Amino acid sequence: MAEDRNTKARAKQGWPAPFVELRVMRREDAAPGSPRSEGIESPWDGATPGELEIRGPWIASQYYESPDQAHRWTPDGWFRTGDVATIDEEASSKSWIGRKTS
Repeated sequence: MAEDRNTKARAKQGWPAPFVELRVMRREDAAPGSPRSEGIESPWDGATPGELEIRGPWIASQYYESPDQAHRWTPDGWFRTGDVATIDEEASSKSWIGRKTS
């Protein structure tokens, strides 16, 4: 049993760099193609997927000379990575699922 748990832990992406925060956001009420809503944070259960967002002192606040990419940042300063992920109950690991398509 312990071996299975170790294998699952090794398959995750691991811990974020120091001072970097992670969260997974999902949009429950938005229809495909509708304007982006800020959504709600997914529970840290290792099963509920959403878009991975990050923030921290080493995360850029904008793309250099790319004002068309401003939508990648939330009003509260989180960077939308475009990755779909889950975060486990220990909040120390994430499982990468894929890339957002829209």
